[in-house]
Amino acid sequence: ARTTSVFPGLLRTELGASVRRMKALIQDLIAKADLTHEQAEKVANVVRDFIGDKLPEAIKGPVLGALTGDNIEHAVDKARDLLGGLVGK
Repeated sequence: ARTTSVFPGLLRTELGASVRRMKALIQDLIAKADLTHEQAEKVANVVRDFIGDKLPEAIKGPVLGALTGDNIEHAVDKARDLLGGLVGK
C-alpha cells in the first residue's frame, strides 16, 4: 500500500514542474519577444512540435513529456505496476 501512495505525490510534482517550465517559456516569450499571452502560447507549442519532429523516436517521448507533462501519468502507472509486482502488491 505504501508504494502506491507515493505515486500520486510524484505525479503532482512532475506535472507541476512541467507546467512551470511551459509557463516560464511563455513568460520569457512575452517579456523578451514582446508577444501577447496567446501568441506566446502558440510559439511555445510550435517550438515543442519542432523539437519533437527533430528528436529520434527513442528519446522523443521522454523529452517532450518532461517539457509538457504529457505521458507522466502513463509513466507513473508503469512504475506502479512494476513496483507492485516487485513488492507483491
